[in-house]
Amino acid sequence: MQSLSNQKSLLDEQKQNALNSFDISYALKLSNKIDEVNEKLKQEEQKILEYNNEIAEKEAEYQAKQKDKALSYATYIEKYGKNGLNALKQDEKVAYAENYLMSLSKEEALDELNNNKVFTSELGPANYTRLKLKMMNRK
Repeated sequence: MQSLSNQKSLLDEQKQNALNSFDISYALKLSNKIDEVNEKLKQEEQKILEYNNEIAEKEAEYQAKQKDKALSYATYIEKYGKNGLNALKQDEKVAYAENYLMSLSKEEALDELNNNKVFTSELGPANYTRLKLKMMNRK
């Protein structure tokens, strides 16, 4: 976008020089080029505006989901207490880990489980073992 602005400035300057020297046909050509550059600038600005609006929409959706999630956790704590919430969070960790490992080949998943100590530390021994067995029994 900056290069288009620079190009427009240069063309404006050349147009003014052509008008000062009474080269009307050249000034007209430059004026047409300036119009083309202005149209490109307008298109670029529109693209940027659409992109920014899309980002703002996604951010608003994300914030709404986060708010709903926080309310869900608060409700869960009221109903099941802190231990219930911790169990829910652990279940979510296991689900995320399983989804990630399922996106890998069987060999890659087992290699990741064996070499990445985050799985054992975050999932706990029972969930780690269950997940490892599931990956070993994959086809």
